[in-house]
Amino acid sequence: MTRQAKLGDAILVVDDNEDIRKQIRWGLSKEPYEILLASDADEALRLFSRKWPQVVALDLGLPPKEDGTEEGFRCLRKMLELAPRSKIVVITGKADRKWALQAIDAGAYDFYTKPLDVGELRVIINRALHVHSLESENRRLHKTAPSPDEQFGIV
Repeated sequence: MTRQAKLGDAILVVDDNEDIRKQIRWGLSKEPYEILLASDADEALRLFSRKWPQVVALDLGLPPKEDGTEEGFRCLRKMLELAPRSKIVVITGKADRKWALQAIDAGAYDFYTKPLDVGELRVIINRALHVHSLESENRRLHKTAPSPDEQFGIV
């Protein structure tokens, strides 16, 4: 069972195709989270640094080399360098398995291949938000939990 998205959650969608950005925004519009849109890596990194979204949907083929993956992977690495706990779902039209493995190896949370099914993408994003929330709660509990010596005394 996954948690429901909540107000204050932010999703960044990075894709050079305006129609795809609009489709994702429309498909996620009933969710309570803020949806941020970027068309290239530099715009994405500016938004990312300002809003710190919990989840990013990132296309690999970004300008100026839409046919390649260099910009997408550069953006992925920089985002994870800035906020390693963010969940980045790589979305691409490049169905080759090597890109999926390379993206996961670079730290992506998940990989989704176009054409988009917004319902499936919503499930993936909500699952990523749920995992992010669980990890945040776990870190918070570890910080506030008493040490065994404090809790039980020295045995």
